[in-house]
Amino acid sequence: MGYWKAGITSSSLAVLAACSVGQSSTTVFDVEQLTSQGYYRSNSSILSYSQLNNQPAARISFGGLWSQIGVNYASPQNWSTYDGFRMTFKNEETRPVTIGVQWDVSGTTAPAVGAPITLRPLETRTIFLDFTGITPDQHGIHAPIPALTDYYSHQYPATPNVATHTVHKFQVYSKESAPARVSLTSVKAVVTDSSITAFVDVFGQLSRRSWSWKVSSAQQIRDAHDDELAELAANPGKGEELGSSTLPTTPYMGKWRVVRTQSGKAYFLSPTGKYFWSLGLCQVIPAPATITQNREYMFAMLPPEGTPKAQFYSTTTKNGASVKTYSHYAGNIYDKYGEEWPTKYRQHAATRMRSWGFNTVGTASSVWDMANQGLPFTVTLTTADYPTRLTTPFAYWRSLPDPFGADFPAWLQANLASQLGNLKNNPNLLGVFVDGENSWGMRTGTTRERYQVPLSALAAPASQPAKQAFVNHIFVKYRTIEALNQAWGTNFASWHTMRTTTVTLTDPQVELASPDFTAFLFNYVKVYAFRVRQAVKSLNQDILWLGTREFMAWAPNEVFSALQHYADTISVTHYDRSEDVPWNYFNALKRPVLISEFTFAAREGNSMSQLILQRCETSTQAGRAALAASYLDKALTSKNVIGCHWFTYIDQPISGKFNGENNAFGLVDVTDRPYTEMVSMFRSVSNTMYSRRGL
Repeated sequence: MGYWKAGITSSSLAVLAACSVGQSSTTVFDVEQLTSQGYYRSNSSILSYSQLNNQPAARISFGGLWSQIGVNYASPQNWSTYDGFRMTFKNEETRPVTIGVQWDVSGTTAPAVGAPITLRPLETRTIFLDFTGITPDQHGIHAPIPALTDYYSHQYPATPNVATHTVHKFQVYSKESAPARVSLTSVKAVVTDSSITAFVDVFGQLSRRSWSWKVSSAQQIRDAHDDELAELAANPGKGEELGSSTLPTTPYMGKWRVVRTQSGKAYFLSPTGKYFWSLGLCQVIPAPATITQNREYMFAMLPPEGTPKAQFYSTTTKNGASVKTYSHYAGNIYDKYGEEWPTKYRQHAATRMRSWGFNTVGTASSVWDMANQGLPFTVTLTTADYPTRLTTPFAYWRSLPDPFGADFPAWLQANLASQLGNLKNNPNLLGVFVDGENSWGMRTGTTRERYQVPLSALAAPASQPAKQAFVNHIFVKYRTIEALNQAWGTNFASWHTMRTTTVTLTDPQVELASPDFTAFLFNYVKVYAFRVRQAVKSLNQDILWLGTREFMAWAPNEVFSALQHYADTISVTHYDRSEDVPWNYFNALKRPVLISEFTFAAREGNSMSQLILQRCETSTQAGRAALAASYLDKALTSKNVIGCHWFTYIDQPISGKFNGENNAFGLVDVTDRPYTEMVSMFRSVSNTMYSRRGL
């Protein structure tokens, strides 16, 4: 089968092959010269010298805030030909430690630019501090293209477009009030290959990096599949897809239920009457695609039209326009199975899930493909097409449906029924989510950010149902416009003025109005939840409404307080390490909590350094498995948590999904190779899941 070389000439390929990433460098801070002329210490001391990642390192004791170690250059240094700094640090403390690096381009005592670096307890991290000014968003991706051939954390200076042409001083300093011990290597300024040309190979892998399991032929994919089939046959799973085989079976059968044990632990009950804790896997789909149109230069090779793999071209909508996409993963699946790939893919995914210990097909999966594989599954329904919307200043995915619209109940019933179809009667339907990661407001931040729903309602035109509902709400409370003006510090002429004009408030007025804002936000979500529940139950009275998959960083408390009146579970997407998850908050909610997305990534293999979710990143697959195991253990021992769903089954394309996400969150990579460390961890957790949780 031939492949089209996507705009890459033989001469440019030769240049790429000749370029060794990071081959040119200079040492800007030398740990082997810390006692030499020009180097200085302030409230810090050298404890010892050692090795860190096979590099000379110095172990430094920082005495407190702004204690530092640095170098004053005899003459100004010009680093403008370099792309960034490479450095490695190790936190020698059992608590998090934040250090910083900064350099002075003015020749005065005021540093020009710097970058804070927070290290986890005992963490070792190699960092590339990028001062090229080129960000991944410019290429339509979230995680940056690797600047170094090995594994590292990518960071940017606190000040963009930094000056590096006349540097007088460089220093490493502590941002801790307490003393802290940190080991560090020399700091090198390096030249990198910042070109995005042909960085994706024919299989969807990073072309500029090698790793032990990297695929170089379709035959390797088929051979690995044969080996995996034997491994799966030897490890078929415990057969607990419909609940625990060790906890007692209850007499409550025939449908899915949410229950609590006598000790208060939340469980599902399956239609077989068994206790069921949902261990789910999200995005079980065969085709996570990447945009190729107008980005052909990113790909070393793409299949020509008219060839078998051209079936994996498709389209998506980007900025209102239809653009062409391609799925390398689906192409690799085709290499594995041939023309029978759709059936064999579904069967193999289900076999894997059973073997690995998963019992639930999670959100964003191809449920019409997976619904008949004998596994419980969820369906995500949406109100995105409801025409009456409330537009808020922060709308990550989309604007909000206006639940006060008179036609909202009828629209919900008709459209949710159409979306769910005959799946409503499938006995393995665990439940439905409706919407996800809604733009209710910011959980943290300013009062204005938190209460964007009531503020947007006030700013809306008179035709907005939510605006009229809000004015009605405060009219019942205050009765006179004078009383409202006194409470809010405003000077509205009449209630009619509020109803018919767009209203904006100053920050002081927002603070004064916040008690009314919290009441209206609660009411807005409660009306939404009431109408959604009515619509879901009209499809089939036995269907569980699993909630709205709220992103914890965005959803104020009022959202959860309102949802728990009508949702069967409170579902959240939560990305953090186990020690930073609000388990006590989850346990205090009246409804059980289903964590519908959690994940971790490793800077290893076909992966790029995180920028958005650095707290969910670690160096190796083994470290990633340890983080996930810790998270699951806390979830299993939290009485109100009813399940956890891993995001995702497949790594996202390194060249980005439609929205730029290009994270290695999967349990299999783009060539469909499982990450064995993660598989072993999930098997281990699932084998003892019910004994660990108990009744």
